[in-house]
Amino acid sequence: MQRTLISGVFLAALLGAAPVSAQSIDEDVRCLILGTVFQNTAKEPAVKQAAAAVTQYYLGRVSARVPVAALKSRYLAQAKLIKADRTGPMMNACFKSMQAQGRAVDAVRVEIGRSLPKATPTKK
Repeated sequence: MQRTLISGVFLAALLGAAPVSAQSIDEDVRCLILGTVFQNTAKEPAVKQAAAAVTQYYLGRVSARVPVAALKSRYLAQAKLIKADRTGPMMNACFKSMQAQGRAVDAVRVEIGRSLPKATPTKK
């Protein structure tokens, strides 16, 4: 019964939530490129760390949505669209989108966590 209730709450949360970051595959590929560039070129440790998070996040999104055989052509096409004078604002948009999605997922996790039974430590 408890498992059914939790599954129902989880399903309702997923179905009722509008997508926070409905980015296209091409936008995800651009963010992956930008994250990689910033991770490899940034001087500040905080920027490198943020870029690493962006790279990992978008790597997961891209790898789940783009077959490996199509990745190179998409990567090259999107790399051509990135202009040097726009990399900062584009990277910021990628980072903000990642943060928004993280907050949305975390909110669902917290909501569902409230309905889970409390764990009781086992004694040895």
